[in-house]
Amino acid sequence: MIGLFFESAQCAYDRADPAAQRHWIHRVFEGMGWRTAELLEAMWTCDDFYFDSIAQVSLANPCRGRVALIGDAAYGPSLFSGMGATLAVVGAAILADEISCHAGDHRQAFTRYQRRIREMARLSRELAQASRGWFMPPADAHDIPPESQLAADRESDVLRDRTLAAMQAAFGNPSSPARN
Repeated sequence: MIGLFFESAQCAYDRADPAAQRHWIHRVFEGMGWRTAELLEAMWTCDDFYFDSIAQVSLANPCRGRVALIGDAAYGPSLFSGMGATLAVVGAAILADEISCHAGDHRQAFTRYQRRIREMARLSRELAQASRGWFMPPADAHDIPPESQLAADRESDVLRDRTLAAMQAAFGNPSSPARN
């Protein structure tokens, strides 16, 4: 499996036309050096070609009525954060904790759930934005001085650590008497 990522302001392809998608990808990556020509050639003959866009959604409140979202649907980390599964498990545990603590009162449970996850969700979205460059470096990335690249690495590390600390703070203060 080969994954090619690039940033585009708009989707200039027909979602129902794989040939048009391949043409677009070919135009984007043509002439990039390394083994790109070989990869592009293989794209034309593979039988399991897949093309899609990546987006990040930010919800003000992951709860509405009697429905509470967890995971990617609730926190919108995108694959760039590398935290999707972790956030889903931690968020599910926090939601279960609050539902248990507020025995049947979903409004109180959802309010506490939202309060507890707010910071970790915000930081995970920030981390995703800061980490995009790992997947989609700018076209002029070869012109970026190494010290700037190191600064970007440090920023991602700091955001990752802050996200993990926010998760620990949210998860480490359970409301449920059974968990105290």
